[in-house]
Amino acid sequence: MPVVLIVDDEPDIRESVQRWLSSAGMSTGFACDGMDCLAQAAKLCPDLIVMDVLMPRMNGITAIRELRNNDKFATTPILVLSASLADENEAYIAGANQVLAKPYQGRQLIQVVQQLLLDETRLSDGRAIST
Repeated sequence: MPVVLIVDDEPDIRESVQRWLSSAGMSTGFACDGMDCLAQAAKLCPDLIVMDVLMPRMNGITAIRELRNNDKFATTPILVLSASLADENEAYIAGANQVLAKPYQGRQLIQVVQQLLLDETRLSDGRAIST
């Protein structure tokens, strides 16, 4: 069962994302900002991270940069949820794999997460990695 870390300062959004991902058979953990994300990622070793951008203490862009500078999370897929198109380019530059606009559609969220998880289990030539 894939483990997904959901990082957002708004409890309603964390819970909504959690419900959708749980319905697709995924296990979830939570963080309320970028600082908490780094601590929770170290504990959970998530297969994927869903990241908000605008958060207190440490924003999502800074958290992505920190994760990408850590060998343990350098290739962990990161999906950014953002209501701002201005954040999209910055998120990709920081190392996000995908950006999904808020408000998102639940089925679209599941589809993007599943695709990112699938992509992570494939070699560059398209062959599946045996686990």
